[in-house]
Amino acid sequence: MRDSRKRRKAFEWTGAGTIALVLGGCSVMASALQFHSQKRAINKAKRVTAMAAASALEVGIANFESEYGILPVTGKSGGLLRTDRDIGLLEILLGMEQDPNPLNSRGLKFTSLKEGRKRKGGLILTEDRSGVAGLFDPWGNPYFIMLDPESKTMMGISDESERSSGIRQRIVVISPGPDGKPGTKDDV
Repeated sequence: MRDSRKRRKAFEWTGAGTIALVLGGCSVMASALQFHSQKRAINKAKRVTAMAAASALEVGIANFESEYGILPVTGKSGGLLRTDRDIGLLEILLGMEQDPNPLNSRGLKFTSLKEGRKRKGGLILTEDRSGVAGLFDPWGNPYFIMLDPESKTMMGISDESERSSGIRQRIVVISPGPDGKPGTKDDV
């Protein structure tokens, strides 16, 4: 009789332990799925932010050209520009040129860009806020800008495997996306 009570009690504990184990496993799986969903939502938000900045640059460049009849490039820039080092274009579009003979002679503001922090997620100004230090996507990468005044070439950025996102446009702005490599499938 004692043995059957011990067995019944052991069975009850084993059953309770199994239920706890199953519930714990379900909880872990639910947490993992929730984390994955949150990560996807954050990446989607970052893509939307990057697209908004790229569109703002494209529209700003087109508006500058409409106003002045030329693309906003100096002798020092042209072709493929990067917003982490070719800041002259950004200063022109923002009406912040320091040049004695500015292209944006009226100091008009052709684009508005969200301000970023720590070289991520937007426009970075100099410490004294009088100039531009760069423009970065939500992943901390510069945008790539291609300008073709005659719109005769297929513009795009190719990666090592020579896949290209060729587009026949005068103005193309691309964020290299999460991997930081232009010309790959995650570009925005």
